[in-house]
Amino acid sequence: MKPIWLAGALALALSGMPARAGEISVTDAYARSANPRSGAVFMVIRNSGTAERLVGARTEVARRAELHDHVSENGIMRMVAIEGGIEIPADGVVELKRGGRHVMLMGLVAPLADGDRFPLTLLFADGREITVEVPVDNHRDAGGRMHEQHGG
Repeated sequence: MKPIWLAGALALALSGMPARAGEISVTDAYARSANPRSGAVFMVIRNSGTAERLVGARTEVARRAELHDHVSENGIMRMVAIEGGIEIPADGVVELKRGGRHVMLMGLVAPLADGDRFPLTLLFADGREITVEVPVDNHRDAGGRMHEQHGG
């Protein structure tokens, strides 16, 4: 088999698999629009190796991508940037989810429309980068599921 055919067959076979780099894998990634200028990305990060730290993200769809969390101060929830990154424990799972830790997209170059897809590159403390193809789904509930449509 010619090398070019082998490379094409391998790329096709891997296109439906979760994003992986070494012992880190990313699944269930999706984005939601908060408003026309900002949005958020959620996902599950699994680590089957030694402890690692997610320190940032970048994408072409926003001027800035930052790691954020929601904290309660005096009974009021507010969003804050995460200083120092997010620990991904050895043999552990971290969920970036609505109402908790997530990747905040600020200064969107265009609104996030349902069905759009874009690459998001996750940056780790060891220099590793994992690029994830993120679908936009503005109809997922906080549990990551689609809202059911009820007809009359």
